[in-house]
Amino acid sequence: MNSLIDKIRCGRTETVQAFPRNLNPELAALIGAHCADDSLTRIPHRESLSWQLVDQEKESIELASKWVKSNFEIELKVGKLKNANAWEIHTRKQILPRFLVSICDMPIGEKHGIVREPRILRCPERDNRLLTKPSKSQKKELELSFASGVIIFDGHCTITGGVPSVGIGSNSKQLLVDLLRIFKVNGIEFGNFIRYNKILTTSFRDSKKFFEMNCFQNTKKQRKLESLLFHKHLTNYPES
Repeated sequence: MNSLIDKIRCGRTETVQAFPRNLNPELAALIGAHCADDSLTRIPHRESLSWQLVDQEKESIELASKWVKSNFEIELKVGKLKNANAWEIHTRKQILPRFLVSICDMPIGEKHGIVREPRILRCPERDNRLLTKPSKSQKKELELSFASGVIIFDGHCTITGGVPSVGIGSNSKQLLVDLLRIFKVNGIEFGNFIRYNKILTTSFRDSKKFFEMNCFQNTKKQRKLESLLFHKHLTNYPES
């Protein structure tokens, strides 16, 4: 039995908490969402942490809340941020922050420019912190789910140069490098504009492949991309 998992599950109170012992697509997507729009902060005058996820789209937050429920058995109510056009979930239950810090190597506090795909997803075959030892096809699926989580919260779709495109901007250049590789392995070519802190699809074919693989997971962004790709007034794009 993994002693690190047992330590995280029990914490200081010795109360056993639900903990995902194996990687799965929803958990990978939640890790991606954290890399995009999440924060881990120290609670003043305490040794514990607070976790928060914010997005302008309510359904994206609702989706993340389901990921948390299915993996950590924590019910998080979706709430409207005061004085902001955004929605959030947050918790002070320590099992989720401990997982992100101890298993996913996520920083506490400012993560501006320094996050990337965690080692537990990049090379799970050499990481013993979880019990997962996925096959090549399973690893491919997990990494795509991670990328999907990132881009649901930090991505966009628009018309670029007359072609529907999917893009993501981030100050974490290594995260963009990781995403380029993940999407390429899955047959989707993103243009490399990392010196401008972004990547984006530059062809109808790649944007369509992104749509067909449901990387936006049926959120509002997926519906917007569908409109850009298939609206009757927008059907004369070149395939490449």
